[in-house]
Amino acid sequence: MRSIKNYLIMVSCLLAGVSASEWVDMGGPRPSQPTWNVNSISESNLEISFELNGYHHELLENGKNRISFPGGVPILERGAPEMPRMARSIIIPDLANME
Repeated sequence: MRSIKNYLIMVSCLLAGVSASEWVDMGGPRPSQPTWNVNSISESNLEISFELNGYHHELLENGKNRISFPGGVPILERGAPEMPRMARSIIIPDLANME
């Protein structure tokens, strides 16, 4: 009986931690990966759009805030804000006239 009680306490603590994060809707009611689109490409121009439908907001025990989104990773740089970042690689042709 004691092990069941300990298990229930552990599960309720985990669920409380999961529910502490709030999804902030910016166009998408459910968490989803951001989208990247190449809108146009020419010899001297490359236009890319990034669409973020929302983010998770979490109030930490120390009174600070944490923001995250699916697929984003924290910067993890001392002195930098704990903001997520996301990167994608784009191949630019050698003969392109980019600045």
